Amino acid sequence: AGSAGRVGILLLDELEHFVIGHQRQTLLYALLNAAYHRNAVLCIVGITSTTNVPELLEKRVRSRFSQKQLVVLQPPCVLESMRISCRVPSLALPDRSPTGTGDSASSGKRKRGSSFVERWNDQVDELFADSRVQAIFAKHSDMTRDPRHFNQLCFLAISYLTPKDPLLRVAHLEKAADQLLDDEYHRILLGLPNHELILLGVMMKLRQTKQLCNFEKIYEEFARQWRWRKADAFAASKDVSFKGFEHLLELGLISFSQRLHSALKSYRRVSLQLSESQVMRAFEEHPTLSPAVVAWAKQNAAKKS
Repeated sequence: AGSAGRVGILLLDELEHFVIGHQRQTLLYALLNAAYHRNAVLCIVGITSTTNVPELLEKRVRSRFSQKQLVVLQPPCVLESMRISCRVPSLALPDRSPTGTGDSASSGKRKRGSSFVERWNDQVDELFADSRVQAIFAKHSDMTRDPRHFNQLCFLAISYLTPKDPLLRVAHLEKAADQLLDDEYHRILLGLPNHELILLGVMMKLRQTKQLCNFEKIYEEFARQWRWRKADAFAASKDVSFKGFEHLLELGLISFSQRLHSALKSYRRVSLQLSESQVMRAFEEHPTLSPAVVAWAKQNAAKKS
């Protein structure tokens, strides 16, 4: 690597396993020893969440350890964490050419590359300061706090980039957010009990016919269409149905459309936060619904007024 003028960077994630899991820390010693070779242009970076790893190093390994430590604290919020993840890290390396300036061709390449990195990072900073992007992350934070979900959101947005459109924009994140929300809602819908999914189907019908939509009206329609059936799966009492109604509110699949907190919960207007295609896809792919229920949902979807 040294003869080609390049620097090798070796990342050792979960460094504690190299310290504790290997007898006499032989592998770690060999790597650090190789970095001290006169022809080696190598930087070894260990990453760990265990703060006392340097104290666990053997004497011969510690003698080759530079003792340079960088403590990185967890970002205060998901938005800041993703902003840092989307930025391109840059490392300023000294010019190794004999004149100290380097040849013009390689110098031009470095300038062009660093220029794009600077543009990219500036764009990312502006993007995450945008209120529309903050609203996207706030909405997804209400649904999940799993870092993998937000990593997937950013990676999906970056996958929409093209050579003609190389910088991340709000539209990319909005498109990725819509796709992820659709996938997440579908996963949630497939896990709902039968009677809760049927409640959503009733709400879809009430929305189509532009009727009043609150729990009392929903259960009245639910009972009218399903009480005559003998199957236990549909014999949900009003109390059970109300618990299911509250569960749908907690999941964000439905929401109150009025801010009259003084009114009883069962009489407050609610609105369905899903499209008809999302609900119908759930009916068709739900693992425990009978064909009769799916046929009922399709029949209601066909009766648009």
